[in-house]
Amino acid sequence: MALAAETYTAAELARTMGVTPATITNWKADGCPYRQMSGRPVYVLKDVIDWRLAQARAASAPLDKEAEQVRKLKAEADRVEIDVAKARAVLVPHTAMEEALAEEHDALRAALVSLPSRFARVVVDRTGCSMATAQTLLADIADATLTDLQGGADADGE
Repeated sequence: MALAAETYTAAELARTMGVTPATITNWKADGCPYRQMSGRPVYVLKDVIDWRLAQARAASAPLDKEAEQVRKLKAEADRVEIDVAKARAVLVPHTAMEEALAEEHDALRAALVSLPSRFARVVVDRTGCSMATAQTLLADIADATLTDLQGGADADGE
């Protein structure tokens, strides 16, 4: 099974490969293949694995045929493990996470925006205020909550 040509940021690649982000920086300096996307380096996992295997072959002393076969089988098993993890959705592409979060955000926004029409009657019945006052109050609460949520995302740099 071939690996898809998904791209990974340095941090995502580090997590996937089980190394530190500093290791990815060192690999890049040593010639690890990457692409520029939106002004940032991104990595294709298959290319990185192939490059790492080539680095390992070049760095090692000449191996006997049996040791080389063992090394090749391990590399193939590692690739299969990655494919299986993807198939089981253990490894989730960041685009899928972004899409899921966007859907959740839209659902939350819709729920907040619907507060005035859904609960104004409850506020009127409990407080005795006018329908217009109840709707305005709930709309203000919804707007303030949306603003707070947006402010939280901006504070994180998103």
